[in-house]
Amino acid sequence: MKAAFIHHRRLWAVCLSSFLIYLFHIGPLPGVNEIRYINQTRAIVDDGVMHIDRYHHNTMDKGFINGHYYPTAPPGLSLLAIPLYLAVKTLLSVIPGSALSQYDVAQYIHVLLGNPDAPDDFVATYPFFDFLICHLLFTAVLCCLVSTGLMIMLDRALRMFTPGVTETQRLWLLIVYAFGTLMFFYSTRFFAHASSALTLFGAFLVLYGMKRRDLGGGWAFAAGMLNGLALFIDYVTFPAVIVIGIYGLFTVEKRDLWRYIVGSSLPVIGLLSYHTLSFGHPFKMPQHLMSGEDGAGYSDQFGLGFPDPVILLKLLFSTYRGFFLYMPVMLFAAFALLRGLLDTHHPHRREWGVIGGIFMALLLFNSCLKINWVGGYIFGPRYLIPAIPFMIIALGEAYRYFPDWLIGMAGMISILINWAGVQYIVSQTAYGAVLFFLLSGPTTQSYQFIETYFHTMAGWNVAISPVGGFMLLSLIIWGTWRIIGGDASTEPDAHHQ
Repeated sequence: MKAAFIHHRRLWAVCLSSFLIYLFHIGPLPGVNEIRYINQTRAIVDDGVMHIDRYHHNTMDKGFINGHYYPTAPPGLSLLAIPLYLAVKTLLSVIPGSALSQYDVAQYIHVLLGNPDAPDDFVATYPFFDFLICHLLFTAVLCCLVSTGLMIMLDRALRMFTPGVTETQRLWLLIVYAFGTLMFFYSTRFFAHASSALTLFGAFLVLYGMKRRDLGGGWAFAAGMLNGLALFIDYVTFPAVIVIGIYGLFTVEKRDLWRYIVGSSLPVIGLLSYHTLSFGHPFKMPQHLMSGEDGAGYSDQFGLGFPDPVILLKLLFSTYRGFFLYMPVMLFAAFALLRGLLDTHHPHRREWGVIGGIFMALLLFNSCLKINWVGGYIFGPRYLIPAIPFMIIALGEAYRYFPDWLIGMAGMISILINWAGVQYIVSQTAYGAVLFFLLSGPTTQSYQFIETYFHTMAGWNVAISPVGGFMLLSLIIWGTWRIIGGDASTEPDAHHQ
């Protein structure tokens, strides 16, 4: 056990450092997308209902039916947050209720959340601090921690699929995943993408483990359950869930297929039951129930059409939502993936087909969303996020075709883009946030919130700088590497020599 710990200590140092950096960059203020999940979690615990009537004025992402408002998202993430909300309720019982009492709640709800018609009595009694604490804790566990867990899974996947990659290269790929992809931004805000990506990727790894005979037939149920849970958490994983589902049908032994099918069906049945009980039909989506301009385009077939070549091009190469412009390092992953698919003797050709199928299915499905393919006022093509862990595997293969320095340079550019995007979220292009960063320097969403509160709302003439926070973070990470990372070689056979 001690030898195993020494062997993996650099991995644990990278993961712990990433988790700390995620926590440091968490955005405290929940937006309209994040707050719909918090609304539903609170409604389930406090009122015993699935609708969000009590606080619906704080979000536009809602549908209205039979006199009730529901979030335009599946209930999976809200249900996962229930234990955390119970912890928040305990925490709030010992925190003064006057915390952040000078915050301008009216501006937050009317302007930032886009609800100018929210009643005055709703604004006056709105528990702003409670929602802020919920957002911080929910994000820390269900996004920061989950994304860190994905890194450990990725390390295992890279060992299996790209054994020729050195440990140093593998750790670099984990750093690129953590900070050079959209996972960085969506690990610091309370979105469903990290949790759904983890269950989807977990299903894939379990199925591959069964194919290699590392795992027995009893794991078929777990593989199916994980795959179904991805859809129960996030609607946009639907195309990827289908691809993984088909992969499982051709991977699981016939005698164990019933386990896989049952495991896959349970979350889907749960989701359809929720639709039926809440919206009156198993296939009626909450988006169908949105009112005003936001809902008009969804009333017919969820706003779907045929794949649009213009949208496809924008999703791939535009500065607005281009997958390869937000993450240039993924160009190398795409090349390696294509080479693997064309190689009839590739040892993992079926798995390469799954990776390519997931990326193409998500891309085509997203291009069919005539209205909401952009993902809202947010950073990057977020509906393509489920493909990112799979593409990292292909990026490991890219070392067969490209030198380290070239992949390293592309990775650093990707890190710059996504790190700047986490700090300056108002930008709506891949390079707009970089310009903000070059002009204004490093910052964090928490620093911006505190500065606004102190200077604009509380009237405190206190000079605040984000530099101190970054210095403290650097010191903590340095200590983490000194204690956990060590300075010994971790090449595969180093501790046996």
